[in-house]
Amino acid sequence: MDDTLPRAMVLKSYTPEPGSAVELGAGDPVWVGEESTAYPGWVRITAPNGSKTWAPQAYVRGEPGTRGAMTVEYNSTELAVREREKVTVTLEYKGWAWVRTDDGREGWIPLDVLGPFSSLGA
Repeated sequence: MDDTLPRAMVLKSYTPEPGSAVELGAGDPVWVGEESTAYPGWVRITAPNGSKTWAPQAYVRGEPGTRGAMTVEYNSTELAVREREKVTVTLEYKGWAWVRTDDGREGWIPLDVLGPFSSLGA
């Protein structure tokens, strides 16, 4: 475990919407859709296989309604987490965090389900 990364406690359980995660590489073509109203800075993208997901706008080259491309590798996995689960936060982006659980699972969860981690009583 990397002790330099911040730790957090899940304050309320989170279950992602049903669907499959999309993994894309830098340069992969995507169709760029609308920006999220709930999470500005995230855009709806459609992968070459037709799968739709949300991605950080900073990871996508192209304007809404046009064909674009990914600027970096991207994995859209959302993670189911339980209340009081401890996670390591490896990235934060506009309302979401990419986290790793103590059992090794990784994915995106909304920041509003996280709170500070305290080793006291943990």
